[in-house]
Amino acid sequence: MKSDQKWQRTLLNDLSERLRTREDVRALILTGSLADDSVAEDEWSDLDLAIVVSDNAVSRFFSSRDWLESFGQVVGVEHHDGADVKTVRVCFAPCKRVDVSLIPRSVLSRSMKQKGAAVCRAHAVIWSKIPELDSWISSLFLDPALAKVADYDIAQMADNFWFKASVAVGKTMRNDLLVALHLALDLARDCLVLQMMRRDREKGTTIHRFGGFGNDMVSRLCTGSRTYSPVEILDLVTRSGELFDELACDLSPVYTPRSSLLRPAIGRGKAICGTGDSIEGGQQSG
Repeated sequence: MKSDQKWQRTLLNDLSERLRTREDVRALILTGSLADDSVAEDEWSDLDLAIVVSDNAVSRFFSSRDWLESFGQVVGVEHHDGADVKTVRVCFAPCKRVDVSLIPRSVLSRSMKQKGAAVCRAHAVIWSKIPELDSWISSLFLDPALAKVADYDIAQMADNFWFKASVAVGKTMRNDLLVALHLALDLARDCLVLQMMRRDREKGTTIHRFGGFGNDMVSRLCTGSRTYSPVEILDLVTRSGELFDELACDLSPVYTPRSSLLRPAIGRGKAICGTGDSIEGGQQSG
């Protein structure tokens, strides 16, 4: 595939021309890395936009794909229904990602007057039908504050994690490898979420243009095998549990590790699987 490093500007111009003619669209603002002159864009850069719309038009833009499909072939869409600002994240073929924040006109003016900007980070107004917009955002655009990880949140994640781990062990021994692997992979995902939270804390931001920090977690979770036998699923549960304890302790001083609680059951399960005894239909021979 030939790289298209200027697709962002082409798509931005197309969006700008089409949206400007709509009465229900009041302003178009470029945000994110492409609005920062110090950042060099490449073909993998996403396009971050804030669109100020009339209050009664928010639901039309948020729930409909029609206006998106007029700009290219849609690969996938993700919606985030915030209390005030709603976000539509869309990927156009072949891999052109656009994040759109839909800001009701009334929310924008209220947020600006209260000095709590509805849109953050670097920005550039492409065009505006709101006379006050330039003066408002020039002084009120702020970087988003990094929220502190709460002990309560880690405790909730832990309860959910260890329940799934327990069920994964039981399902493995009942030969329900479909559900067991589903749960085990979800445990690995939970560890990656904790590592992302650590990255945010270490870097002091939730915005990461390039990765690197925490990539070692991937190799620690990988099984090294392209197949998942019962023993390998139990190994994944074990690795995920040990990593979860390590990460949770780092994020929350009050967290108490729990991997030792499941270790006897996992050891028993691996011993049974290692003997070659059948667990077909949940019945073990012998």
